[in-house]
Amino acid sequence: MRDDEYYKAIAKVAEDWRRQNAFTLQKIARMAKTIQPAYIRMVKDLESSVVGFRTMQEQIRALSDSIRPIKSALEQNILKANLQMSAVLVSLKPYQDIAKQLQEDQHRWAESLRACIGALSQPADIAMALRQDFSLMMSSTLFAQQSVACINFRAIGETINIAHHLRAALYQPLIEMANSYRHLWDTFRINFQRVFSVPLVVTKAPSSEMYLAAHQAVVSTKEAEVSPGEEEFLAEIEPSKQYIRELFASIDVKLLPLYEGAIDAIASNNVDKVRHVTISLRELFTHILHKLAPNEAFFEWNEDESNLSNGRPTRKGRIIYICRNINYDAFTTFIERDISAAIAFLDLLAKGTHAIEKPYDDRQLKALLIRMECLLDLIIRISRGV
Repeated sequence: MRDDEYYKAIAKVAEDWRRQNAFTLQKIARMAKTIQPAYIRMVKDLESSVVGFRTMQEQIRALSDSIRPIKSALEQNILKANLQMSAVLVSLKPYQDIAKQLQEDQHRWAESLRACIGALSQPADIAMALRQDFSLMMSSTLFAQQSVACINFRAIGETINIAHHLRAALYQPLIEMANSYRHLWDTFRINFQRVFSVPLVVTKAPSSEMYLAAHQAVVSTKEAEVSPGEEEFLAEIEPSKQYIRELFASIDVKLLPLYEGAIDAIASNNVDKVRHVTISLRELFTHILHKLAPNEAFFEWNEDESNLSNGRPTRKGRIIYICRNINYDAFTTFIERDISAAIAFLDLLAKGTHAIEKPYDDRQLKALLIRMECLLDLIIRISRGV
């Protein structure tokens, strides 16, 4: 009951913040359409929400001490990362200066921001864009915290009938991913102005990726429930099927049958559907990785022998190649760990399907699909510099 109490305490604190955050977003949206004095109030609301997020993280840390010690490395890393994130966001003051920096196009973040939402001419537009991005990052980290507080890796292993000694292959990659997530925010905490020297994707993407990884692990247990608030958030970040189809087709139309095959398998009544889904997604990932980092281009660029194995590019090497223009090691490491965690789950799931007594339900397979859609979307956008 102590673990359950801890999870409920996190959920209560997080829900209080999300409710206030939703109200603030609505108010800022109204203010963005008004005159300049409203902009001043808007940035104050932005600062208030970020400070509130920081306060809430401190509350969660206090809860972890008073209700139970956090023994899970996964929980520790995400809590520490969120504390560092909140400290970085609080440090980004005054927000008027941030808006001015973005407006004057002095940093790469401005370029990334404009690429995402179009040209920004008014300070209120910039503040609103910042507010939306900060809100997405903070919401993602909150849901990730709630997820890891109730992950039951034993239940995951039992669901897909994985031997006890193999469950570390599910758990360890997630810990390593969370560790790299924490390290990324540690680097920003040391020098928070560095936030402006990297593309927006470096600060924005990791929180949602960390959440999706934790969410997939949670829903893989039969007893896990997803709250209405989380369902709404998932709907917000889930890419549309049409967008993904067009994205994959822009790389190679021959990729579409693999994607469609995974979707069709989920909707089918085939008793072997789990294996079909995992194999299709695994092949899809491999093909896209090789398309984004083709051998000829890779060998022309590569100068590091550690990126090769038996004369062929390693997966890590291809990822470094894809992230080469970002040139930020902490982010590249996070992407590598993110991919490793996703592939580890796919591979073990595929191996265990022959012995599954209670097949995955559609909700669990959908979580798997969303996880891979978002991950593939991310690495494609990284390769294209958007």
